[in-house]
Amino acid sequence: MGKQRGLTFTEVLLVLAIIGIITALAVPSYKYFLNEGELRTIQAKLLELQNEQEAYRLKHNHYPEIPSFQVVENGYTYHIETENVSADSFKLIATREEGNNDCQTMAIDHHFYKTPEQCWR
Repeated sequence: MGKQRGLTFTEVLLVLAIIGIITALAVPSYKYFLNEGELRTIQAKLLELQNEQEAYRLKHNHYPEIPSFQVVENGYTYHIETENVSADSFKLIATREEGNNDCQTMAIDHHFYKTPEQCWR
C-alpha cells in the first residue's frame, strides 16, 4: 500500500477546538463594541437635545416640553422624554425597551449632570 494523505481525527478535533476558542474570545468583544456604539449614539442624541433645549431657552426664557418619541438603534428601541420641565430646569431621559443592563435608562439635565455615570465615560 502507498502512503495515505489527509488529516487524522485528532488533527480535525484540534482545529475545531482552536476555532471554538477563538470564537469564544471574539464574540463577547464584538458584542461589547456593538453595545458601546449603541450607547454613544443615544448619548449623542441626548446631548443634541440638551443643546436644543439651551438654545430655545436663550430665545424664549424657558425650556420647552418635548413630546416623547422613539429612536431605534441596532435593533433596540429607546423612548426619549422630558421630565421636570420648568422655566429654569429640565431632564432628558432615554429608556431602552428591552434588556436589563446598567445603561437601560440614561439621563442628562440642565446642569449637564449625566446618570448613570458609568454609562457616560
